[in-house]
Amino acid sequence: MVRTLHHTAPVKQPRKKIRVRGSGKKSNPVPAILGFLVFLGGVGYAVYVVGNAQSATRAIRADYVQARADIEKAAVEKEADINARRQELAAQLKKFQTDNLDLKRRVQVIGSDLEKKQRELELKELMKNSISQRVSSQLEDKELVGESVEELEARLTALKNRKRKLMTAFTASYEALKSELNQLVLNGDPERLESFFIRNLTTVAAPAAGFFAGDAYYARSQPRKASELYKRVLQKFPDSVYAKESIQRLADVTEKKPFTADEKPGFFPYNVPDSLNTGRWQ
Repeated sequence: MVRTLHHTAPVKQPRKKIRVRGSGKKSNPVPAILGFLVFLGGVGYAVYVVGNAQSATRAIRADYVQARADIEKAAVEKEADINARRQELAAQLKKFQTDNLDLKRRVQVIGSDLEKKQRELELKELMKNSISQRVSSQLEDKELVGESVEELEARLTALKNRKRKLMTAFTASYEALKSELNQLVLNGDPERLESFFIRNLTTVAAPAAGFFAGDAYYARSQPRKASELYKRVLQKFPDSVYAKESIQRLADVTEKKPFTADEKPGFFPYNVPDSLNTGRWQ
């Protein structure tokens, strides 16, 4: 037995009306559309602003790159100009040094010429003086030849008398100096001996006076004053008998040795004529 299936048509349910809270009126799509358009406008403006900012950034970057390139170019040009100026100054300095050396050589040459001329003038002056002396000598010889033998003998006698008088005066002065110096040394007054030394620096007694004045100060424990006098004797009369003695005295003063009277040398004149030089004074 075949069973027959019967399809039953679905029963339509009535739609429930959804009530929208509100005033109960239908919604208006215009505000939504306007809001969407405003949103799109804002997005477009934002895109525009961002685009402008990117363009400005690119322009600034391009300006920066250009400015940097210009600065680097200016720096290179400035460096090249400085190098060129430096080379020019170096060339000028080298030229100045060369000119200075040349000027020095010329000055040396001129100086040598001047020295040569000066020597020539001095030589000519010497020759002139020599010729003048020879002429004067010849004139004197002529005068002598013209004089008689009696006149020559009279002149010679006058010269001898003058020499005798001078020697007599010198002998008297010499003996007086010896006597005064001996007395001062015996008295042992260093200040009076020093005064005698200063007053008679050009006499035959000067070295002895200076030395014994130093000894007098040394004996009175005044080594500084003694050293000063010993040094003066050395400086002014290095070839005298007392120069060597002064050196020894200075060494003793430096070593602070006490003064010993037994070490006194004798009295010796300085540069006395052979006729008066009897060696050590008595």
